[in-house]
Amino acid sequence: MIRGSIRGPVVVDLQAIQSLSTRGRGIGRYAVDWARAIERLHPDLVSAYLLNASLAPPSQIDDLIATDKVHYRTQDSELRPDARIHHVLSPFDLSLETRQLLAPKASGLLQTTTVYDLIPALDPDVELVDSLDRRRYRSRLELVRASAAIHALTETTKVQLVEMLEIEPHRITVISAAPARHFEPARSRTAAAELASSDSVGTLPFRPTSSTRQARIRERTMNGSFVPSPNFLRSCGRSTRS
Repeated sequence: MIRGSIRGPVVVDLQAIQSLSTRGRGIGRYAVDWARAIERLHPDLVSAYLLNASLAPPSQIDDLIATDKVHYRTQDSELRPDARIHHVLSPFDLSLETRQLLAPKASGLLQTTTVYDLIPALDPDVELVDSLDRRRYRSRLELVRASAAIHALTETTKVQLVEMLEIEPHRITVISAAPARHFEPARSRTAAAELASSDSVGTLPFRPTSSTRQARIRERTMNGSFVPSPNFLRSCGRSTRS
């Protein structure tokens, strides 16, 4: 049974920090930082963070576990009676079955989702070569389409959701994003450009799956003028020389 010490209307699917597809990568990192930000700023919002008992337990989330809100999801999970919303932070994780991303059966919770981009839908011949992945991705598009509310990271993604999935604009909120806590503003655009053109970006613990995505990371680092902090670089064994 879920016994969060602080009441809240939202139950959060946190499988993104366990899944082999996302743990330790962009979405997994975003998910855990998102949860930490919620607990820091609005601890009364979330009553439970649900994990998958069939996946390896996540590491380095002692601070979240200390909230007494992190629980493994089971078929007979009993949610707090004041829970109203089930929010999924990684609806396009194709390593999971669609049913594993739905609100617990018979819970009556409204389903909401976060959508980062629709790149596979825009370029399926490259991103969805496998026919099984393509079918799974289409089922996730329907999951998103059926969501009561959607968080989109960019205006571009919102426009694509409206145009491609015919989702009413009022159901989509653009929440934007922010650099992770181990990034900081660059001292200058020159410093950002130097890092973006060096080998350091390619050896940081990002795991792009193609050269195109590697290029995106470099471009965002340079244009956004944010660079890894010296402490983060030291933890990765990188030089911090000026």
